Amino acid sequence: MLGVALAAGLSLLASSCSSPDISCRVTTEDYTAPEDGSVTYTASVTGSATIKSVVYQDGAKSVTVDSPKVPVSIKVPVAGGAAVDITVYGSIENDAEGNIVAGYNFLDAAGADSYQFSSTCR
Repeated sequence: MLGVALAAGLSLLASSCSSPDISCRVTTEDYTAPEDGSVTYTASVTGSATIKSVVYQDGAKSVTVDSPKVPVSIKVPVAGGAAVDITVYGSIENDAEGNIVAGYNFLDAAGADSYQFSSTCR
């Protein structure tokens, strides 16, 4: 009886000691479109990372995409003076390799000038 209770206690101890996943919030630097153009927002993962949601600017509103198909690539028109940014929420299995990358590429309407930025969690 003591052996069964001891074994059950060790089993409980082992399962309660597992480490949780690492939560990630990846944000890009604030950028204001200098003129009309387009922006392509991207998000990707490596290893054991997963993306739970992506939040990006589309004109004057924020758009949230839950459980997106990865890799993410969303192209939207942007007016001069509009905010450009993306935030990605996700997780990486603890003690495992992986990362989450979020970024954007602004391209002016003539296709001549571009500005890129990306950020990584992990």
